[in-house]
Amino acid sequence: ELCCQSCSPDQYPRVQFSVDGHSEVNGHTHYRLTCRIDGGQGWLAWESSKRLVHLREELYQPVLSNLPRDHYSAFFDHTPFCRRGAPRGTTQRLHKWLASLGECISAGLVEPVLLVTILSCLGAPRLPYAVVDPHQHSPRHAAEEGDSSPASAASSSEAVSEIVPHGIQPQTFEARIQDLYYEELYRRFEYESAERCFSLQCRGATGLSLLKEVICCLVENLGDHRVRMDARGVAWDKDEQRSVPLNADKRKQLELDLIRSAGIEEAL
Repeated sequence: ELCCQSCSPDQYPRVQFSVDGHSEVNGHTHYRLTCRIDGGQGWLAWESSKRLVHLREELYQPVLSNLPRDHYSAFFDHTPFCRRGAPRGTTQRLHKWLASLGECISAGLVEPVLLVTILSCLGAPRLPYAVVDPHQHSPRHAAEEGDSSPASAASSSEAVSEIVPHGIQPQTFEARIQDLYYEELYRRFEYESAERCFSLQCRGATGLSLLKEVICCLVENLGDHRVRMDARGVAWDKDEQRSVPLNADKRKQLELDLIRSAGIEEAL
């Protein structure tokens, strides 16, 4: 949703990346990064620490390779990436390059796939319902980030606790969010179809014309539902009591469940 192509320029979230200094860890320079996203539904801020070699491989190279040349030139010609060897002035160059990257994203010029790469590299926090591919991180990343350590597990648990309201289990929270989403989808279909039928009735339409309008409204709302679910990529499975990847079979089953359980059949 961060790169929604239907948004007008003034509706894009404001994305800001900056460098807040650096420190030496085991003989390597780690840059402290501050990241913030301000959108219509609130803001998200986090900090990360990265070595320059990793930023070059995992951030700079993907941006350089995937961003259209004219877009890259417009935002980065005057703020080039850091020179190899980290000579004097590297921190300032990195700060300016990251600031330009934030401006480029805020302008809506970064495709969703590239945006995911950028946010993953910068350590954006995951929502509690996110499904993590166990093969997503290489062994080198796992060793550096300590993914399997008790401290890392405790940190992840604390992150989830900050997002989920106090006293509610993450599983219950995820299920409730999906139920609310279905309820909202049903209500929108109900109100929109009623409004459209009322408009037709005011123009003298009856019977079959009204039924066709309701069916068209249902098809359009289900199409919007597919887009929103595909963007999320996961769905809550009540039988397994967990979020599962959204494949073709799961998508079809969810649509049938939605029509049956959300009350759309009754509305029709």
